[in-house]
Amino acid sequence: MKYLLPLVALSLCLGCVRAPDPEPVYVPPPVFDNGLVTREPDSCGVDKLTGLMGQPEGMLRTVQLPAEYRIVPFGTLVTQEYNSHRVDIYLDEKGLIARITCG
Repeated sequence: MKYLLPLVALSLCLGCVRAPDPEPVYVPPPVFDNGLVTREPDSCGVDKLTGLMGQPEGMLRTVQLPAEYRIVPFGTLVTQEYNSHRVDIYLDEKGLIARITCG
């Protein structure tokens, strides 16, 4: 009998233990289209210039670029206005063409 009382008390205490929280489920945030997410596909003719990726900047003289383009050296700040007909050519720290986009 003297062992029965602590076992009953222990079983009552174990019944009051809170269940563990369920694992959190990742829900990606909704994508809001404010006009900056969706753009015109290849509106500036960048597909013709993708072969220049990884080439030195001097290779730009060998191709005909559109009327509107800008070359952005590494670490240079640029304005954020979007022009769908302009080609933006980004250079890396070695002067190689790292990225070509419309904008």
